[in-house]
Amino acid sequence: MDMFFTLIFVYLFVGVVYLFVFAVAGKIASPTIYPVSKGVKKIALVIPAYKEDQIIVDTVKQALVHDYPIEAYSIFVMADQLSSETLSVLHQLPITVHQVIHEQSTKAKSLYAFFEMTSSNLFDVVMVLDADNVMQSGCLTKVNNAFCAGRKVVQCHRTAKNKNNALAILDAISEEIRINIFFAGQRAFGLSAELIGSAMAFDFVLLKEILQNNFVQESAGEDKEMTLQLMKKGIEVDYLADALVLDEKVSDIQVFKRQRKRWIESQLQIIRSFFRTEFKELRSKGMFWYRLFQNLLLPRSFYMLVLPFFTFLSFLLEIFQLKIFPESMWWLSLTFVFFLSLFLSIPISYLNFNTLVAIGKLPKVLISMVWAASRAKMDNKEFVATTKGVNIK
Repeated sequence: MDMFFTLIFVYLFVGVVYLFVFAVAGKIASPTIYPVSKGVKKIALVIPAYKEDQIIVDTVKQALVHDYPIEAYSIFVMADQLSSETLSVLHQLPITVHQVIHEQSTKAKSLYAFFEMTSSNLFDVVMVLDADNVMQSGCLTKVNNAFCAGRKVVQCHRTAKNKNNALAILDAISEEIRINIFFAGQRAFGLSAELIGSAMAFDFVLLKEILQNNFVQESAGEDKEMTLQLMKKGIEVDYLADALVLDEKVSDIQVFKRQRKRWIESQLQIIRSFFRTEFKELRSKGMFWYRLFQNLLLPRSFYMLVLPFFTFLSFLLEIFQLKIFPESMWWLSLTFVFFLSLFLSIPISYLNFNTLVAIGKLPKVLISMVWAASRAKMDNKEFVATTKGVNIK
């Protein structure tokens, strides 16, 4: 029994210490702010829209009035299974609408369709938005400054558009924790930030090269595959903490289950991707093993279940005078450090009564995560649309 407890403890200990160190680093590090550039990059705003009829028109209208020189950016909607009514409205706006038809839809395929229709000399930068994303004032200007300073990839700060119920608040907090640890925290140590799937900008030629990879196009977790391709090329992702993009958070538990199931499946699939032949030469480099280590960590919500369980079990065994190693106080300390990591990563604006009420719904959310994990399939590549703009009570 001691060996079993010890192995589990060591695995969880390594993960918790990692999260704590990067949580602290993300909180105390100064964000990168690029000087205002006189140059103006031409930016293509590309919005893959898969069955997003309820929100896409409003998103485009808000993008059209963004405070970046109108002649320096263009909007492209890659329409995948939008209704004829929605397409009719979009065609009346000063944007480019391109219908994409795939046997199996993925965001990466829709993005690549943009490159098949666009000349490389028209744009310098491609900004990828989800159909519900709304850029805040100065967002593209800050992206422009970063690219004028020589950056090839940047991830903007995606933050909650809605906090209409407990689930949306918890989803928003979860993303802010992820951003602090894996974006700000990693950049504090000079490491590449993560990609989050939207509100991210790429050098035009670089993104086209990445999307030509079949594994990227076929993946339901294209952001993770993109990260691997950037690792292979030795290109870092910078994080722009002050370039804000509003994002609709999940407010319906059934949608949450489907979304998390897809996320877990993409994490399982990406672990296998590390051992593809194309990455063989990288196995002698520390970054390869660091990225693999990251993906072998449990999802944060699972720590919230596993750590209290083993802490309780260790106390219970000691009550019955069954000696175990590590002792219960080690488990309790590890659980405390984990939750401290989460607390440190939560923005001060979320420390209010509404968040306290939302925490009361956390058990239901954690049960949903267990449901998602139990139904996750290693080879599932089905793209799942996350319902936007509708709050189902």
